[in-house]
Order: sequence, then structure tokens, then C-alpha cells
Amino acid sequence: MLNNDIKVKILDFIKLNENMCSCMDISKELKINRVTLIKYLSVLESEGLINYKEIGMAKVWFLQKNNMLNNFQNGNGKQLREMLNLIGEGVCITDNNNKIVWMNKIAKINYCKKDDYVGGSCCEVFNCGDLCIKGDIKKILSEKGIYKYECEVKDGSKIRNIEIPLIDNNEVVGSIRVMIS
Repeated sequence: MLNNDIKVKILDFIKLNENMCSCMDISKELKINRVTLIKYLSVLESEGLINYKEIGMAKVWFLQKNNMLNNFQNGNGKQLREMLNLIGEGVCITDNNNKIVWMNKIAKINYCKKDDYVGGSCCEVFNCGDLCIKGDIKKILSEKGIYKYECEVKDGSKIRNIEIPLIDNNEVVGSIRVMIS
């Protein structure tokens, strides 16, 4: 069992250092063995509290921003997921790299061409071709706000999509896509 005080110290340190800390920085400042620290960082990441970017060979850790996105990535937010499963249209949650974080049952059954969809590119999973948002979703959704487009799915039928940005601290961190037959 991990010590909650150490978890809080790690989170506070990352926050105080503008959300960009290497393992070496954290280990040195908090006087925690690097192997032990890596275990704590892995747990904090699995809880959706932090994430990392690889810069060269180093991982740079930062606080995770959007609680709604975290709820889907980490299996939390059971009531919200259940509610979205009751909607009669397909719903897909993506991160700011257009990777699928979660989708409701309707989207899986009606539109998904793969069984292994989580972490996959929205464009590849739904076979949307050129009509799908590609590239910098943050830029497109920041400029357009709600983005409406049509795409073709696995059975050749066309669906209308409404993509709505997930915003945290005035920054697009992902999107909610509603697929309407």
C-alpha cells in the first residue's frame, strides 16, 4: 500500500514546478528512491492525476487537467457513462490527439469497425476518411467550437457527427463526438 502523504508531496511538487518535472527532479527534491518514485508515479498516472510526455529519453510529468476526460480514461464516472449509454445516438470521447478514450454501447455496436478501439485514432476506428478531423484537434475545435461533419462508417452508410470541445482552463483537452444516423 502506498503512503498518501508521499502521493500528496509528489503532486504538490509537480504543481509548484509548473507541471513539468522529471523523475530525477522529483526524486532529488523529495529524497525518494527513484525506483520507489516510479511506482508512485505509475499509480498516480493510473488514477488519472498525472500524465507524462517523453522528451528524448526522459519522461516529464505534469498534472492531468480535465476531470471529465480522466473519468473516462480511468473507469471513474460510472453514472455519467451509464447516462451516455442510455442515449439513442453514438457517443465517443477523445483526447486532444484524437485518440478514443471511451465510447457508448450504440457507437460500439453501430459504428465501430474494430473490437480494440480504446487508444485508437478516431479516424481509423470509424473509417471517416478525409471528412474526419485529422491533425491538430485542439486548433480546429478552438477555432470552430462545435464542429459538424459527415462521414462513412463500416457498412457504407453515412452519419452526421457533432464534435464538441472538452475545455479545461481555456484549453481544449479533448472532445465529445455525437454520431447521428
